[in-house]
Amino acid sequence: MTSRAFAYAQARLQARFGEQPGAGVWDSLQTLVELPALLEQIRLTSLRHWIVNISVSTPAHEMERLLRRRLRALVDEVANWLPAEWRAAVRWTEILPDLPALAHLLQGGEARSWMADETALQELARLEPALRARAALQSRFAPLLPFADGETLGMRWLAEWRRRWPGGSKSERAALEQLIARTQAHVGQFAADRSTSGWAARKRFQAEVTFLFRRRALTAAAAFAWLLLAALEVERVRAAIIERAHFAPGAH
Repeated sequence: MTSRAFAYAQARLQARFGEQPGAGVWDSLQTLVELPALLEQIRLTSLRHWIVNISVSTPAHEMERLLRRRLRALVDEVANWLPAEWRAAVRWTEILPDLPALAHLLQGGEARSWMADETALQELARLEPALRARAALQSRFAPLLPFADGETLGMRWLAEWRRRWPGGSKSERAALEQLIARTQAHVGQFAADRSTSGWAARKRFQAEVTFLFRRRALTAAAAFAWLLLAALEVERVRAAIIERAHFAPGAH
């Protein structure tokens, strides 16, 4: 696919990339221990779009739901920037935040009250555990099921994502495989080495993804790299507000 096809998307991605907060913004947010002050400060930064409709009175589970909804809206926005043949692959990333809860339900776990407000999960959460797998086959999660022994939902998600890639150049697909490899390496290292500072490891990973975003400009890999950077950003916002909602003085 020619670089011209990605020119519009790249211009939009580059503009959003340029709005990312610097280390000074994150450092200033870290000093704020009260949720009201944190939310007020976030609204003065480029992170403000993440906390639309979130206030000090918003329950923590509702904060998380709104953050996930905003991330999904961002995925859909990026999909509309890209050439039509890439949109199915981009929109497939919308279900990634649901995979842990889906695994919990399919393994017979107790449905949580917050799942009733999640459009993708609410029907499964209402069912008895024995009925959930069959119901999932009639939902947006159908491509993930059934999976064989030794497979995980993550493995099935990845296989389906690759299937949705349109035919492209070898270099384009190689760039996506590079993004997969770096993400898997980071996740494995992050899980294995608990002595490593979480944000320090994330910072190194963010630098790697940023390098790929810049190197693979005008390709689909740049769009997925930017979405990954956005996911890392919202993860950090989530950690900041949820920590203060739960644990800051006066939170309970």
